[in-house]
Amino acid sequence: GHAPATKTRHSCQSADQRRRPERHPARLAIRADAITSRISSPLCCRAYPPNITTRAAADCKAAGKTKIALINGPSTDPWNVLYQTGVKNVADAQGLEIVDVTDSKWQADLANQQAATLLQQHGKDLCALMLPWDVIAIPASQAVKKAEQAGTIAPGSVGVYSIDSSIDGCNAIK
Repeated sequence: GHAPATKTRHSCQSADQRRRPERHPARLAIRADAITSRISSPLCCRAYPPNITTRAAADCKAAGKTKIALINGPSTDPWNVLYQTGVKNVADAQGLEIVDVTDSKWQADLANQQAATLLQQHGKDLCALMLPWDVIAIPASQAVKKAEQAGTIAPGSVGVYSIDSSIDGCNAIK
């Protein structure tokens, strides 16, 4: 079944309020599992890739779904590679299927188009869009809202999850 129409499933992490792991890439990937999520509201949370993916997995399982998609920045960006690896590792462990990974090049308009395409292609089976930054998460959430209004997806059935957002970014994603 679908999430109730009154429930919005968007989650993000405020960059100005989170604790950062060490910057060494190998340590970032290893330590990411040890960092705990602290939720500041039902819709905006502070979490690194494993925690935000775990939250998405819980929401997806509650809705009876397992398919997620990633809209990333440039595929060669080192931070983006670590983010995607963290999401993939946790998604696999949680039984989520990543149905697509796109490269938005950090461009808002491209992220919006990619989100719209993912929603058209995977529609009712998709439960989450995972994005690493509010600059691309905000337009993706706009595509979700438009798809809900058009009846392509049920309201609240696809969540938008971002880990690097300002408070304003979190509020815009809601």
